[in-house]
Amino acid sequence: MKFWLSIIYQSERKRLFIGLFWSLLTMLSGVGLLALSGWLITATALAGLAISAGLIVKLDMYMPGSGIRYFALSRTVGRYIERLYNHDTILRLIATYRVTIFKALSHKPLHEIRQTSDSEWLSRLTSDLDALDGILIRYTIPTLATGLVILLVSTFLCFIWFDFAAVFFLTAVLSWMLLIRYSVSQTRGTAKASIAQLNRTRESLISHIKGAFFLSSQDMMTAHQAHTLVELSLFEEHHSALQKRVAKLQFVTDSLFGIALSAVFFSGLWAVGNQIIEGPTAIMLALLFIGVSELLQTIPEQFSTWGKTEYASERLKKLASTEIETDLTHINHIQAIACKVNNLSTIPASFEREISFTLTDTKPLFITGRSGAGKSTLAKLLFKLTPAVQPGVDIEINEHSLTAISSKSLYKVCSYLEQSPSLLSGSLYYNLTLGLKDVDEQRVFDALAKVELLEWADALPEGLNTWLGESGGQVSGGQARRLCLARLLLRDPAMVVLDEPFNGLDSTMAKRIYDRISPWLEARKSIILLHEVPSFVLGKGVDYQHLDVDLK
Repeated sequence: MKFWLSIIYQSERKRLFIGLFWSLLTMLSGVGLLALSGWLITATALAGLAISAGLIVKLDMYMPGSGIRYFALSRTVGRYIERLYNHDTILRLIATYRVTIFKALSHKPLHEIRQTSDSEWLSRLTSDLDALDGILIRYTIPTLATGLVILLVSTFLCFIWFDFAAVFFLTAVLSWMLLIRYSVSQTRGTAKASIAQLNRTRESLISHIKGAFFLSSQDMMTAHQAHTLVELSLFEEHHSALQKRVAKLQFVTDSLFGIALSAVFFSGLWAVGNQIIEGPTAIMLALLFIGVSELLQTIPEQFSTWGKTEYASERLKKLASTEIETDLTHINHIQAIACKVNNLSTIPASFEREISFTLTDTKPLFITGRSGAGKSTLAKLLFKLTPAVQPGVDIEINEHSLTAISSKSLYKVCSYLEQSPSLLSGSLYYNLTLGLKDVDEQRVFDALAKVELLEWADALPEGLNTWLGESGGQVSGGQARRLCLARLLLRDPAMVVLDEPFNGLDSTMAKRIYDRISPWLEARKSIILLHEVPSFVLGKGVDYQHLDVDLK
């Protein structure tokens, strides 16, 4: 957790110390209120007994009474401000953590990001991120404040009974350190197992919900539900095991402090008997001990989540500490592309075959082949969605190796339309113009017309401002693919790769769309991945290049 602690110290150092002050004030006020109230009650009772026995005694009730009112008020105010202030600091820290992680993710290789499932990202960017608030509110501020309370109370006790103060300080500090260490060691493994199982359970539940229609239609809902229930049962077992460990720790802690309280009580009686301290002072010492022990007794519960936080911090650190690409070539145009690939990952090793092409002009390159022949793999290699650092892969752009080219500059001049549409949660206009500034609505309508979605867009209740739902859930798959194509038409890449752009369209509509986008394709370097060159292209007399990746 050192990485995240360093962020706390660097970004919120001042707030950390202010929050520590308010937490310390609250704790000291609670301990002081308990001790002073006990002293005053005892002193008042003894004074009453003395008076009833005919003795003359003097007791100032106003000074300790004022102290009690002060501690009661300062504890209430301190607790309110401490909660408000420290939770505000946590919100600021979570925002800082998010920025740190998202900045690192923006530089992370896309092929690594795509290897992580949606449910895994959900866990990392929600529950894992929220778990980091324990670093400040559970382990840092309360622990430091408790240590300072022990020091200040011990210093105060030195003026009353030095020997007791020395024993109290050594015992309290030792208990403070051992409790933290023992609580962490006893719960770390179980807590990690619990949170890991929670992630697996969440993944199973999400896949169950997302596949509900398919599972129901194929009569597999009960079978998959049984698997999900097993995951839930395992999580319950891990969580129950963790709670049992915490309960045992708490029982041992409470028992030891009960024994220690008895020792303090008898020490006080002995000191009163030997006239080292007075009776009310002995009660005050016992109540001081109770006040401090209450702080120490919360440690098992506080540190029972250490394993969960450690698990989350380790996973998020891998995201936040991603190395940024440095010393790489930046490109701002596409002059030539040379590609030579042996044995694509989708082709069995026994069928090694070289696939190569060079693209230097704007004649469209049609790459054809059956499903599984490696067309999409080839496109993903070009866009670093699959690591290009592997045997048999040699791709150059402008005579620079692809691995030596900055991903950011590559994506500025190249665009890729995947087979699966990628719409975002937002309006139609937002999805089409994302990343563009001041796009004229007429350009948007022209792009929609080219993909034959203009009439559909005009019929929407709010036109371009219509909300498309999460991941474009309000539109059909075919509409989503054409919207992604329209989004591409609004940009000006130097090279474009279209992966099965006419999939799901009848030949008549596909021909109309191709005729409309042909001038746009011929104005740049373009690669189109299809099962075969369409008849409407063959019959058009367009000058194009063709590469067949099928095994012969």
